[in-house]
Amino acid sequence: MSEALQQLLRQAELQKLQLETSLMYQKNLALFKERFPSIYQLFEKHQSTDVQLAVDNQGNLNLINQKGKHYVYNSSPAELSKKQVDRFSKHTKVRKFRIPESPIYNPEHLYIPKLNEMVQEYQKYSAARENACPQFIVNLMLSGIGLGYQIPMLLERFDIQHLFLYENCKDTFHASLHVIDWQPILNYFRESGRSITFCIGVDPRKALAQVEFSIRKLGLHTHMFTFVFQHSQRKEELDFIKIYESEIRSFIGGVGYFDDEQIGLGHAYHNLRSDHAVFKIPEFRSRFERLAVVANGPSLDDHLEYLKQNSDKILILSCGSALGSLYRAGITPDFHVEMERDYAMTDYIKFDTPAEFRKNITLLCLHSVAPETLNQFGDACYAVKVHDAGARLIHDYYKPQKLVELAFCNPTVSNCALAFAVYMGFSNIHLIGTDFGIPDDSQHHSKNSLHYQMEQALEDGETFDYSYSNSDDLFREANFGGTIKTHQVLDISRVAIERLLDFAVKKTPEFTCDNSNKGAKIRHAMPVDLADIDDFPVLDKPSLIKQIKQTHFHHYTNSAFEKITSDALLKKFYAVQASVKLRDDIPNDKALVQELDRITKTVSEEYDPITHQLLRGSLSCFFGSIVENSLYATDPDQFQHQLNLGRKHYNRFIDLIYERARAEPFKVDDFPLQLLQKMREKKGTGAHG
Repeated sequence: MSEALQQLLRQAELQKLQLETSLMYQKNLALFKERFPSIYQLFEKHQSTDVQLAVDNQGNLNLINQKGKHYVYNSSPAELSKKQVDRFSKHTKVRKFRIPESPIYNPEHLYIPKLNEMVQEYQKYSAARENACPQFIVNLMLSGIGLGYQIPMLLERFDIQHLFLYENCKDTFHASLHVIDWQPILNYFRESGRSITFCIGVDPRKALAQVEFSIRKLGLHTHMFTFVFQHSQRKEELDFIKIYESEIRSFIGGVGYFDDEQIGLGHAYHNLRSDHAVFKIPEFRSRFERLAVVANGPSLDDHLEYLKQNSDKILILSCGSALGSLYRAGITPDFHVEMERDYAMTDYIKFDTPAEFRKNITLLCLHSVAPETLNQFGDACYAVKVHDAGARLIHDYYKPQKLVELAFCNPTVSNCALAFAVYMGFSNIHLIGTDFGIPDDSQHHSKNSLHYQMEQALEDGETFDYSYSNSDDLFREANFGGTIKTHQVLDISRVAIERLLDFAVKKTPEFTCDNSNKGAKIRHAMPVDLADIDDFPVLDKPSLIKQIKQTHFHHYTNSAFEKITSDALLKKFYAVQASVKLRDDIPNDKALVQELDRITKTVSEEYDPITHQLLRGSLSCFFGSIVENSLYATDPDQFQHQLNLGRKHYNRFIDLIYERARAEPFKVDDFPLQLLQKMREKKGTGAHG
C-alpha cells in the first residue's frame, strides 16, 4: 500500500472519528439538557482553551494540554482506566468515619446519653471485614473524570448506590461528552435508591459544600464508608480528597439533634409570644461605618486600649463570653450577640455581668435562644435560624410576609455575629479576638474571661469544655506567618467564617475585613497590624443604632397565633412514630442501607419541615453508628449481632423522644450551669446573679 493511500485512509478514519465524537457530543448534550439542565447550561456554548480532545500518535482519543503541548495520558486512556479499576478492586482503602462518644452537658437530654450507651456497647464488639473493596458500594467519590472510560467499567464491576463526580477542569469534562455515552450511566443512577452528583469546574472547597448538601439530603449513613477512586493526579482533585477527609468530619457534629431541636421549637413558640422584635433583611444595602466584631479570644487583650480610644468612632458588636471581658475592661458594646439555646447561657450572662451594665446594650440573637436571655438586655431582636424546627413556626406566623433566615450563623457565636454584621450591610468590618486558634498554651480566652475563674473552681475528676483540653491538636497557617495550634471546633468555625466572607465579597465589591489578631489566618480577612489601622470619623451612634433598628427590627401581631396547638403543629411528627422504627427482617448490607434510606425519606423536609428538623440529626448519627459497626461484616452472624444491638438502642430512643414530645411539646430549657451553681455557693466569686 502506497504512502499516499495510507494517508488517505488515515484522513478518512479521522473524519469518521470526528463525526462520531460530534454525534456523541450532541447526544450527550441533549441528555443533560433533560436530566441535568445546570450541566447543559455550563457546556452549551463552552469552548475548550487549556485542554482539548485530540488523537495521539497511537491513534487513541486523548487529551492534549495546550500550554505544554503534551498529552495528558501517556498510554491508552481506556487501558489505563482498566488498570486503575483492577487496582481499585484489590487494593483500595476505605475511608471510615466514626461516631464517637460525646460529653453530656445536660443529663435531662435524651439524644447524647442514649447514643453514648449504644457507642459504648459497640466498643465491646467488632466485626471482621475484608481488606478488598466490597461488591456493594454505598458511596463512591470519583476525583478526576478525565475521558470517563473508568465510569462504565466501575458500574459493570460494582453495585454502586451513590456516586459523586468531581472534575475541576471544565475542558476535561467537555471532552468526555464527546467520548463516552453518558446515557447508560445516568439511567443506572435513575434506579430507585441510587444517585449521581456532578461537581464540575469549581474549587475543592465549593465541591465540599456540595458533599455536605448530599449528606443533608441522603443521610450521614451514606458517607460512613466512603470509597475514593482517584483517576487523575491534578492538584485540585488531590486537594479535594484531602479537604474532604479532614473537614467532612466536622459535619457530623453540626447536624442537630432532637433535644436541641425540641428546645428550639419551644423557645421559638415563647419568643413569638413576647414583645421582642424579629430580625428582617430588606433589600441589601451597604453601610460604610466601621464595625468591630469582638470575640473572646486571647488577642482581645491586645485590643482593649484601642477599643476604649475608638469607642466613639466604631460600632462594637460583642460575641458571647466577650461581654464579661469587655465589662471588666470598662467597655460597653453597642450590640451583643448570643446563639446558644440552652439556659446555661442565661445563667452565664447573669453571673458574669450586672443588669445595670446590660440595660444599655441591644441583644441580637437567634430565635432558638432561651426567652429569659432576651430579657437580660435593654432591647432584643431575634433572627430566624436556618435548619431549625422553630423556623417553620415563625415563617407560618409571619405569613404573608417572608422573613429571610440568617445564613452562615453556625457553628459559634463569632459566626453568628459576623452574619448579623453582613446582613445589616456593614462593609467595613474589623475582627477582634476572633483567633480560631491558641497562640499560647496558657491562654485560651481573654485574660479577663470568666473561664479562668471557672477552671479554678474545678475539683478532681471534673472537666471544663472551654479549655479544649480534650481535643486533638491541629495546626493551621497563622495570621502573620508561621503556624498556630487550633482544635476542631475552632477550625470548623474559621472555615465557616471564610465561606461567609466569600459571600460578602461577592455581594458587595467594596467589602473589606481587617484581621489584626495573632490567631489563625482567615481567607478574605486582611492581616493588618493594629498600629496601621486607619483612623475613622466620630459616629453619631444614637442615630445609627436607631436607623439599624428601624430597618431590621420588625414587630408584628398575628391573632391566629393564639390558636396554635401542639397537636396541630406536630400532627405529622406524631403520625410517623411507628414507621421510623427499624424493622426486624434485615438480611444483609444492602437491605440495611435500603431500610435506613426508607426512614430518611420518611422524615424528609418535603414530608414536613418540623418533623424533618426534630428527627434528622438524631437519626443521622444513630444510623451512622449502626452502619459504622455493622456494614461489610464478613460473618453474617456478626452482621446480625451488630445490627440487633443498634436496633435495640435506636428503637428505644424513638419511644423515649415521642414520650417527651407528647408530655412537653414546647419545653423551655431550665437546666443551669452546674459549675456556676457551685461557685455561687462559695464566697468571693464576684457573681452578679
